[in-house]
Amino acid sequence: MTINIIEYNYPHKALYTYKNGNGLVFIYNDGSRVIKYEGDSFEPDFPLNIDIRVSSKCSFGMNPKGKAVCYFCHESARTDGEVGDYYWIINKLKESNIPSGVELAIGANHIDSAFIEFLIDCRRNGWITNVTVNHGHIARDLENIQFVIDNNLIFGLGVSYRSSFSNRYIELISKNKNCVAHVIIGIDSIKDIMELKGYGVNKILVLGEKDFGFNAAKVNTDSKLHKDWRENVYSLLDVFDVVSFDNLALEQLNIRDRLSDKDWAVFYQGEHSMYLNAVTKTFSRSSRDSQIYAATGTISTFFKEVCCST
Repeated sequence: MTINIIEYNYPHKALYTYKNGNGLVFIYNDGSRVIKYEGDSFEPDFPLNIDIRVSSKCSFGMNPKGKAVCYFCHESARTDGEVGDYYWIINKLKESNIPSGVELAIGANHIDSAFIEFLIDCRRNGWITNVTVNHGHIARDLENIQFVIDNNLIFGLGVSYRSSFSNRYIELISKNKNCVAHVIIGIDSIKDIMELKGYGVNKILVLGEKDFGFNAAKVNTDSKLHKDWRENVYSLLDVFDVVSFDNLALEQLNIRDRLSDKDWAVFYQGEHSMYLNAVTKTFSRSSRDSQIYAATGTISTFFKEVCCST
């Protein structure tokens, strides 16, 4: 029997520990996740992270005239979209026996009272909520954003950076612990991203450019923006305290080819996640997967039968 775990003394406090398949999962107070497992590979019974869409309504989405502020939105949000059923989400998580410590990644198009009540329910059940807001919505939702932070209703706050909005809005909330700027290869200039450090941003999450939604068939990995990212991505490590990547960004930036086998084994945890759409009440492997399934069964069953089968 072999035990696989990162071989160093982790300097942070574990907030949650739970069993998942053949592994133990540790969630630390800096937002890091460490997995200890038996055997040659981690074989989970349920997702480590569930990406949840709670609304298709966004003030920056497609308006009736066919114009959108976020013209690249992979979720095809609309100004006249719908808000999902929060109670359905809670019940789906509970019937699936999702334990405390599992992370929920939630895109919040509007942090209003109903959304705050949903976060309170998540907190009662011990789920870790990481919420992403649009850079341009900070001014509108600032009071409620600070409320959910101050009352520990969210763990991580992601800010979808947009160069068209003033960086002073990011500066207003970047002082909060576990605030992360989300940036997109091919959409955002890496030069602009470097400047965020001057506005208090210490952590960034680099996202790949999705060939989906409004951005379908528009991704050009040979564009100047993509090339600039590939050539200068390592300079981010000299600027920010924490630089993370989603799986698509790892692919588009060829990160695997830049790391040794040992470093890759330590830092890459695989894609043990899934997507839940509360508007359409459906499941899929990810938010960019065109194969969609009616959410008639449990999260665990879908994850094991669909996500882990490919």
